[in-house]
Amino acid sequence: MQKIKTMSKYLVKLKPLTPFFFGGENTFGEGEVNYFAKSNYMPQQTTILGFLRYELLAQNGLIGTDPVSQKWDDLIGSQSFECVDDKFTASFGAIKNISPVFIMDGNDSYITQSFDWAYYEDDNRSEIINGCKMSAKKIDSIHIRFEHANKIGFVDSIKNFIPILEVGGKKYDPKLGLASLWVSADGKKMKHWDFEEGFQQDGQIGNGFFVPKSQIGIHRETDKPKTQKGDFYKQIFKSFHETNTCFAFYVDINLPAGKTLASRVTTMGGERSVFEMTITRVDDHFSSFDLLFRDAFLATHPERKNVVVMTSDVYCHQNILNQSKFAITDSIPFRNITTKQISNVNYAALDRTDKGKAKLFKTKELIYLLKRGSILYVDDSQATKKDIESITPFYNIGYNHCIAL
Repeated sequence: MQKIKTMSKYLVKLKPLTPFFFGGENTFGEGEVNYFAKSNYMPQQTTILGFLRYELLAQNGLIGTDPVSQKWDDLIGSQSFECVDDKFTASFGAIKNISPVFIMDGNDSYITQSFDWAYYEDDNRSEIINGCKMSAKKIDSIHIRFEHANKIGFVDSIKNFIPILEVGGKKYDPKLGLASLWVSADGKKMKHWDFEEGFQQDGQIGNGFFVPKSQIGIHRETDKPKTQKGDFYKQIFKSFHETNTCFAFYVDINLPAGKTLASRVTTMGGERSVFEMTITRVDDHFSSFDLLFRDAFLATHPERKNVVVMTSDVYCHQNILNQSKFAITDSIPFRNITTKQISNVNYAALDRTDKGKAKLFKTKELIYLLKRGSILYVDDSQATKKDIESITPFYNIGYNHCIAL
């Protein structure tokens, strides 16, 4: 069993041993009950933070002890990630920095591909859909050029230039939509998100990682009488198709003397999914998330200039968006679970008390983050990157990472 004892950078791998479920807004919980719940593909960064904080407490025998006398704050900080007096928590004890989560498939590392990939109709190939012969859809990168507004008949424009989007040699068709892909660290391999049986590879894009696993049953609150009937539900878990695929992230940890963190089989997520956690010390100075994926977006789009690609979900101030002359983005709702740092906490009870124990609860404020893969076209990509990463409470736990091209 490998143990961490000094400040350094570590690679943490989480290999699912069971189907996993990462909750979001559409999940079982307080208030309105949803009878169809679908797991997110990836754990959010606050899930990883909470997982690490719990592991540090559990592995050092501190669950149920007094936080003050046992100096929990030296190990995990004094509070969860939350906004208090308009300031987000920025310090978590021994946990100094967490990278965004990525996927490792054997020896290959993958990150969400930028959003400038789209479908287009290939006039040279056709397929039969509902008895009709139609042009087959293919995927290619979007190429963007900016034309002066007057040149193409737009007299008035906020920035005087209009973006022209082309894919596969044709004008981009929003009805065909954008493509969601993964790209390897060297930019030479791409994959879809979902695995499909009978997949026939066409071009450079391979089959996906994720497989849905359905579960149906009866949901009944544990504090309700046993005679009360529950409600029928359907829940969609996720799993990886290949057994050598796992989640991974880097973390900087400075453990106090006598404290340890070790590889082991553990649980994570709302349904306590089981993972094999492997912790490896990273001795190579250049082994970090930002350097690992530095070239991922250069191989396919060498002509990109003054572009910022989000390599994690991003908490973005309005002034950053106002700097963009064009953007291809999507958003994701963000709300996280918090807990009070006292000895008597029920870590399995969300939004309820249990025999006097403290409870976990979701933050009330719902905010929206830019999804990883979003792209901003700006005048100064390095300045925008600096503005995004300067929001340190988010950056330190694995949000607000980006690459400037």
